[in-house]
Amino acid sequence: MKIGTNVEIALEEAIKNTQKIAIEPHSPQEDALNITVQPHRHFSTEEIIIATNCYDGNRIVVYDGGYRLYKDSLKDRLIFVKKYDSNYPLGLKYYAYKDIVIGSQMSGYKNVLKVLGCCLETQNPSVVYEFACKSLSRSLSATNVKPVLPWKCSIMLDHNNVPKLIDFGLGISLPQGQAHVEDAVIGRIGLSAPEYVTTGYLTEKADVYLFGMLLLELLGGRKLAIVERNILDTDEKHCVEIFSNFVDPRMSIEAEQLMVVATPILRCTCVDGEKRPTMMEVAKQLKVILKSC
Repeated sequence: MKIGTNVEIALEEAIKNTQKIAIEPHSPQEDALNITVQPHRHFSTEEIIIATNCYDGNRIVVYDGGYRLYKDSLKDRLIFVKKYDSNYPLGLKYYAYKDIVIGSQMSGYKNVLKVLGCCLETQNPSVVYEFACKSLSRSLSATNVKPVLPWKCSIMLDHNNVPKLIDFGLGISLPQGQAHVEDAVIGRIGLSAPEYVTTGYLTEKADVYLFGMLLLELLGGRKLAIVERNILDTDEKHCVEIFSNFVDPRMSIEAEQLMVVATPILRCTCVDGEKRPTMMEVAKQLKVILKSC
């Protein structure tokens, strides 16, 4: 309860100390320096209703189960409006506030969709974001009609296919000096790190496991079925044969390339969390792979 109160105070202070500004395009200087103007604009209920055309269902681009993301425009600028549903998991207000606060703090990163402001006048909060072209899930769909990876709808792509995160409601900070935090187990069965499922302990290596699962499902272009989890039991020497049956058929990949891609996946999803690489090590390895393509 104390954490939730602090989050609310942080959000209210951020909004209070920021002027109500108009939405304007990025300046060249801002883009060049990767500087994000602190959003925290408070949008009125009327502005949100006008922008979404009374929450027109035809404008929904993402329906996550906890929120709906609308493609809208305000003052002739395309935007996204995220409206939280009443059935948002584990307490709407706390997680919605946390999503807004963390999303605002992270807006300076190129892989986070910039938060422009929010509306707290309605029963369910709404967040206003800059616009991005499409969701990662939809872009992976062969027909571009039905998302093949619906759980990845919280990853958007901009005009240059740069991925942008938009959901931090379930994010948890690891206190300095602590190896883990304990939390209620949330997530899809088979997707979360084994130690998190059994103990409820969240660590940096639990994030690494989840990232490995993301890479695996990107490779396959679909969800990993429970019966397919044995693909992770193979060793690196035999991974090409096993992984070749899982690769998205639309993807043309040679055995040597598959070996290179499968290696970080297997290391990230190692059952023993201590043997998993750090996210920094994974990032360096992926950069090497990208340069070799």
